[in-house]
Amino acid sequence: QQLALSLTISPIVADRRDLPPGLAGLPFDDPLVINTYIRLIDSLAKGITQTRIRYFLLGNEVDLYFSNHIDEWAHYIRFCEAIAPVARAAFGADCKIGAECTVGSTATAQLPYIQALNANLDVAVFTYYPINDQFIMQPVRVVSADLENLLQRLPGKRIMLEETGYATGTICQGSNQLQADFVKEIFSFWDRHPEQLECICFLWLTDLSLDLARQTAADYGVNGSPIEAAFVDCIRTLGMHTREGV
Repeated sequence: QQLALSLTISPIVADRRDLPPGLAGLPFDDPLVINTYIRLIDSLAKGITQTRIRYFLLGNEVDLYFSNHIDEWAHYIRFCEAIAPVARAAFGADCKIGAECTVGSTATAQLPYIQALNANLDVAVFTYYPINDQFIMQPVRVVSADLENLLQRLPGKRIMLEETGYATGTICQGSNQLQADFVKEIFSFWDRHPEQLECICFLWLTDLSLDLARQTAADYGVNGSPIEAAFVDCIRTLGMHTREGV
């Protein structure tokens, strides 16, 4: 039996465009951009023969980029509409196509764009971490309300939490007990909503090294900012085990 995987290609990575060289300045729905990604999908489909692609995702937290480039949303929606049928044909009828956003942006003026993005995709894909804008962990009691609101904002749409987790670091005000409570709460929520919430993926099993967490902070442009310490602590301790495997 073939292993089922989720595969992401990322024209957008969080707050930045990440198109291949030569395409960087083009709109997402430019024919050259679309045709380049069609060729990529064709190449991937020919090369992936020992596994089954269960989810094919277009972009990583794309709403973070569009929060400062709202006029580009329509181009990306058209890009996804063009790519989705190609990916379905390449990876099979049971492969679901989505594009990853953050849960938080569904509570902002970006909601209509997120709804439009998902109108012609198979599954609405999100990342969810109960943190505030200072990267401080929020009480576990917010989880059910946050996710109830998400489901109500996308009525009838199947939803995948492609990334989730709860940090245990002290600077970001997490703990091992709070992480355990979070896991129990999110599975309890899933039990109550299996008809709409179809998949939950925890970000990673093991905490990051401090060096890698600091590099991630640099990648996100928060080095030297007031939130750097909490960001690094949060990103570093999202794993289910410590670096030592405890």
